[in-house]
Amino acid sequence: MSFKMSNGVSDFPKIRAENACYVDKTGFLDTFLRNHFQVSLFLRPPGFGKSLLLSMLDSFFDCMRDDGEELFAPYAICEASPRLCAG
Repeated sequence: MSFKMSNGVSDFPKIRAENACYVDKTGFLDTFLRNHFQVSLFLRPPGFGKSLLLSMLDSFFDCMRDDGEELFAPYAICEASPRLCAG
């Protein structure tokens, strides 16, 4: 299996479709969903993946309605909370 490096791409479904290298940050979703924050603020310097994180979050909520199991199956969120990825 080979992985493509995609520097500067912040579209999670595109990264998955291209089989590009992705550092799994989906474990964050379990914590994010269990803590009912009124406001969430993501502060990081430029180039630390804020846009990709938000794209992944957007895809996750879209996929909960559609095919979340297929898109998120290899990642930590489906292992931590299988019912969220049940499609």
